[in-house]
Amino acid sequence: MIISVHIGSHHTHNDTVIRSLAKNSVKLKEHGIIVPPRNRYKLVLPELLKRMQDSRATPETEEMFIEELADFEDCDRLVLSFDNLLCYRAAIFQRNQLYSKASSRLKALRNVFPDSTLEFVLGVRNPATLIPTACAKPDEYGKFIGKTNLDEVRWSDVINSIRATLPEVPVTVFAYEDTPIIWEQVLREFSGLDTSIPMDGGLDVLLPIITRDGMRQLRTYLHTHQPNSQAQYHEIVATYLERFVNIEAIEQEINLPGWTDDLVQRLTERYEDDLFDIERIPGVKFIQP
Repeated sequence: MIISVHIGSHHTHNDTVIRSLAKNSVKLKEHGIIVPPRNRYKLVLPELLKRMQDSRATPETEEMFIEELADFEDCDRLVLSFDNLLCYRAAIFQRNQLYSKASSRLKALRNVFPDSTLEFVLGVRNPATLIPTACAKPDEYGKFIGKTNLDEVRWSDVINSIRATLPEVPVTVFAYEDTPIIWEQVLREFSGLDTSIPMDGGLDVLLPIITRDGMRQLRTYLHTHQPNSQAQYHEIVATYLERFVNIEAIEQEINLPGWTDDLVQRLTERYEDDLFDIERIPGVKFIQP
């Protein structure tokens, strides 16, 4: 059994990924892939993680949980997504470090499924937009960020820690900023559905940030000019997004104490350097636009 888990992070289209895959539920089941609704595990999984910090589930317990997740249907792959798996949003910078609990939480997840093959999918996001989104109230910023040194926030540190703790678990990483272009590929990597099989939902992330006329023209073009490769598909979507982007939909106003344009630029530049480092971490597949 393969358990593919979207482990976060927060505000990287956690809900959209399930909605997009739900559009393909019948097709996925035909290929042995089941995407359980979150209500089957959003309450029980956190409790299991607490219990499995230092112990492994018995084969009987693991089998029982998998059967409940799959609603007792036969499958080869289960696809789970839980945005609070690494921590709750308020604890993103607990211990003054980005997702400091990630490794211990995922080790517990490994203990929940000790005899299954685990795969992780992680969305990363520019701290310059993640932090203002996760902490929308300026008066709560001090408690949220603690004594974290923003200049030392690195996603690569989080991923390296995960890889060191669970070296046998492959990690697929995508950048939130690329999702309007690469969303279909994210869905395929997550679900394991082959590229030869048509898939719905690949434009779901693009829809809110492109004009209606732009989306109409893009759909028409893709219908009449079938891309020959994933790279060509990405190029087509990027071209239409550039021409028809809805600027108001992507603008973000930041009102956090002490934040300046210089800080935003500095965080963005370091994030881009960090993505370069992530691409080179052994055992990590980075989805390129």
